[in-house]
Amino acid sequence: AMIGSSKWLGPSQTWPAARRSPLSIWERPSSCGPASKDRKEQMEMAKYLLSFILGCCAGSFLCLCADRFQRDGSVLFPRSHCETCGHPLAPRDLVPLFSYLCQRGRCRYCGEKLPVSLFWWEALTGCLFLLAAWFPGTLPVLGVRWLSLSLLLLLSWLDMEELQLY
Repeated sequence: AMIGSSKWLGPSQTWPAARRSPLSIWERPSSCGPASKDRKEQMEMAKYLLSFILGCCAGSFLCLCADRFQRDGSVLFPRSHCETCGHPLAPRDLVPLFSYLCQRGRCRYCGEKLPVSLFWWEALTGCLFLLAAWFPGTLPVLGVRWLSLSLLLLLSWLDMEELQLY
């Protein structure tokens, strides 16, 4: 007997997977009403929020890359530190946007004013990542958009500082 036939499972039993397509797990029947619409809206908002946060983190890293490339330094070593006092930054000092706002744009260790451009580059990158997520497409397409955007931003920041492409 066949696995999906009623002879194998009995007259009232059938294999659920045999009746559904693989994508039907994610589809909700229209009988779910407003709750499914609210859930979909929540998922969309979560996608946009995560895109913005990831973009801010990418912007922070791209600022570090631009700074270190201009100085012919390593991107990985040494750890992020204050340019004035040289003190290594703690993880709470590295949270994009929030650490800048909480510390009022100053180093927590020596009080030296940080460039305001760091804040704006992080915010701009977050907004651009959010905009890239706004357009329809699959996750791999979104990843390619973010990677392309990151490389273009890095090149433009390097070019703005030194008027020379690397």
